[in-house]
Amino acid sequence: MKAVAYSSKSCEKELLIKANNKKHDITLISNRLTIDTVSYAKGKDAVLVFSCDDLSAPILIKLKEMGVKYISTRSAGTDHIDLIEAAKLGLKVANVPDYSPESIAEHAITLMLALLRNIIPAHNQMLEYNFSLNNLVGNTIRNKTVGIVGFGNSGKATAKILNGFGARILVSDMEDVSDTCLSYGARQVSFDTILKESDIITFHVPLTEKTRYMINAKTINKMKDGVMLINVSRGAIFNSKEVFD
Repeated sequence: MKAVAYSSKSCEKELLIKANNKKHDITLISNRLTIDTVSYAKGKDAVLVFSCDDLSAPILIKLKEMGVKYISTRSAGTDHIDLIEAAKLGLKVANVPDYSPESIAEHAITLMLALLRNIIPAHNQMLEYNFSLNNLVGNTIRNKTVGIVGFGNSGKATAKILNGFGARILVSDMEDVSDTCLSYGARQVSFDTILKESDIITFHVPLTEKTRYMINAKTINKMKDGVMLINVSRGAIFNSKEVFD
């Protein structure tokens, strides 16, 4: 099979080559898939893409015309792909549903600790040979109320780690996961309760029409002062302008 891998970063090229193990003829390019770069797929059976690539209807039509049959995205999310159009065109789409949930969870915890312990300001001061402890008093996760929005694989992995820290864990999910929550030392509550009671909120949801801009001026007004927000989902979960305002 012949394929082209768009948006190939230098850090992943070696891994892609190793995973392929000479089974397929794969061309690796750093360019994003756009209407201007779709021509690289001519004569290929498949395209390997990432979340930054454009797979809207016009590009899918071009891919079909060029003979592409398969689309494989190196991500869990598929919001960058027009799945309805792909189905109409007979293009088969694959993703990575179990995208290293432990890595995502550890990253979320790392971000929490960096904020709570003022790691970044302390590092910046150190670079200026300023070793004062003023304004660098840290805090702990222990006894903090942490809200987890989305209780899929990465949400569960995050709860497992937080339980070891001694946090009070609240969970919000579209499904009834109340029984599952108990085995992670967590409790399922409404999204509004998460907003009102949490000291830290971490987001583990896909980008859909329901979750797009779910954090905005209205939801922020329901939160505690000084709440910490951790987004390991898609950027568009937050309305960035309203968050920064």
